[in-house]
Amino acid sequence: MKRTVEILKRCYSEYSPILCYSGGRDSGVLLDIVAKAISPDPFDVLYVRTRMEHPETESFVDETVASYGATLHVAESGRHPTEIWDKQGWPFLGKGPAAPWNRRHKGWGFKLRVCCEQIKAIPGRRLSKRIGKNLQVTGMRGNEDDAVRGWRSSGGTIRWVDGAGIHMSEPLAGWTATMVDRYSAENSLPEHPARRDGTRSSVGCVFCGGGASYSVNPIRESRIHMPREHRKFILLWKAGCVMLSIKYNKRLSIIERAVERCGGVGALLDERPWIFDYTRSPPLRGYVK
Repeated sequence: MKRTVEILKRCYSEYSPILCYSGGRDSGVLLDIVAKAISPDPFDVLYVRTRMEHPETESFVDETVASYGATLHVAESGRHPTEIWDKQGWPFLGKGPAAPWNRRHKGWGFKLRVCCEQIKAIPGRRLSKRIGKNLQVTGMRGNEDDAVRGWRSSGGTIRWVDGAGIHMSEPLAGWTATMVDRYSAENSLPEHPARRDGTRSSVGCVFCGGGASYSVNPIRESRIHMPREHRKFILLWKAGCVMLSIKYNKRLSIIERAVERCGGVGALLDERPWIFDYTRSPPLRGYVK
């Protein structure tokens, strides 16, 4: 906690910062610490609309930011996620497994990082710079209990991002999930409505394909907690066949013909909706449909 506050003091004394807030627990802790320990008056908060949020997220973000007396700025890419995915790769495989797949399957493929960059990072940076901010403060933890975040974290130090034209800092680097939960409970921080309804995965992008092969799977959880939104993603956004293509390691054209013989994606959603839960075999025994 002491190191976090020290980093934040430097952020707010030497730079013109904006705090990135998604409505999740990590950024919620950061928001609370900035408001109480740093007390900038006023301070700016950035939220990036992705079109893949939980239905309650934006109102929750509005209310939470307003409760701290902060100024909320909302950024958006202006492009539908599927437009980005069709052109630059669907967000279902990380860099390692995506490379061999993309070599084998020409014409379409996977680029998980591109989704985050195009839909969240770039719009957020553009807005930050447009309103005169030269530093983004994020709730990225990057600790031992989350390897992916660890790779992306700078260790909390303030750094210049090449090509982005802005500084970044992660003051919560080193915090564990237990530390975040403890701070949230001790300070009675507001809980995202999806958490109260039982969602265990990230409350950021509901349809993040980055977690579609793990036990805490946002796509599976959307089927359970948000059936209408889940159906839209699988059927109307045409993600169903893409997911099955990975799951069965077959070309998309082969999967599309097989699905058509089964009556189409809609029929599969009605009869066997769990088939779209994982892009790989369920990682846990005792998998419940």
